[in-house]
Amino acid sequence: MERLVRKQGLVSVRDILTAVHQGARFEEAVLVATGVSTVTLEEELRQELAGLAGVVGDWRLQLFLGVAVFILLVFPLVRAKRRQRLREWEVYWAQEDDIREESPE
Repeated sequence: MERLVRKQGLVSVRDILTAVHQGARFEEAVLVATGVSTVTLEEELRQELAGLAGVVGDWRLQLFLGVAVFILLVFPLVRAKRRQRLREWEVYWAQEDDIREESPE
C-alpha cells in the first residue's frame, strides 16, 4: 500500500477502497483505479525490492539509518571523553581535599 500511495497517490487508494466497498473484486478495483493489474504491481514491487536501492529507497529509512550509524559511531567517543573529564575532576577534587587537609583553619 505504501508503494501504491507513493506511485499512484492517495486518490487511487480511495478509489480502490470505494470500489471494493461497493462490491467489486480487489483485482478489478485496482485495475480500474490505477490502470495496472495487481500482477504487474507485484512484479514492479519485486523488482524494486530485488536491489539494495529498493531496500533503502525510502528517504525516511535512509535518514533513520544515517542517524543510527552516526550515533553508533559517536557514542563511544563521547563516552570516552566523559570518562576523561571525570578522571580530571576526580584528580582536581583529590587535590582540593589535600589542600584543605593541609591548611589549618
